[in-house]
Amino acid sequence: LPLNLLMVQSTMAGVYIAMGGHLYLAVGGGIIGAAVFPTGLIAVVLTSAELFTGDALVFVASVLGGKVSFGKLMRNWAVSWIMNFAGSLLWAFLLSYASNSLEDLGRADLVVKIALKKANQPWGHIFLKGIGANFLVCVGVWQATCAEEVAGEKLAL
Repeated sequence: LPLNLLMVQSTMAGVYIAMGGHLYLAVGGGIIGAAVFPTGLIAVVLTSAELFTGDALVFVASVLGGKVSFGKLMRNWAVSWIMNFAGSLLWAFLLSYASNSLEDLGRADLVVKIALKKANQPWGHIFLKGIGANFLVCVGVWQATCAEEVAGEKLAL
């Protein structure tokens, strides 16, 4: 992809994933939160946005197959990671912080509770959970790309 398109698609992927996280928090977590959280990943797949976790699967396979150079892999990973982060910060600032949306819903305590729980875990646990989460995202993205219809993509995710 051209750099400008990669940057936009990567930023939007960050926005979509942050949207899913925001929805999780807005409904109070739990089972309902788990049901709405995938909307971010669904938006990524349906719009062909560039999510770093999905690119980790696709680009490694492409490099190993000789279709993409290692330099292109590093470019894609760097741009998608940085712009995913920027997109998520954009959503967090504009639609969470500046709008007070989670505070208006009485969810500020939930946000702090979840953040403290995640931040106070041993680094090794966080790392292993990240590997597991990335694996699940890659499996979902792979299954969604095999689907021929939107309904199948949603079900895979």
